[in-house]
Amino acid sequence: MNKQIIQTNYTVAVCHNFAQWLREQMALGFWSDRSLAAEMDMDRKTVLAWRLGQRYPKLDQIARLMEIFNSESLTLSVGED
Repeated sequence: MNKQIIQTNYTVAVCHNFAQWLREQMALGFWSDRSLAAEMDMDRKTVLAWRLGQRYPKLDQIARLMEIFNSESLTLSVGED
């Protein structure tokens, strides 16, 4: 089980799964795929793929998501479970 940890410049908190974190943040702010995609200036299918865990954003997109959600912490585990 080889895992890497990606950290932002923010305070660290544990989040095992990006898709799970994204779903939680979207629910807290009542964001739809369409509204978040519009805010991120991208296709809603991209947000849907992130939310379903089919694709993952680039680091600059993660930083933007954290700004949108006013989130100061996120630690992602990358690799096989």
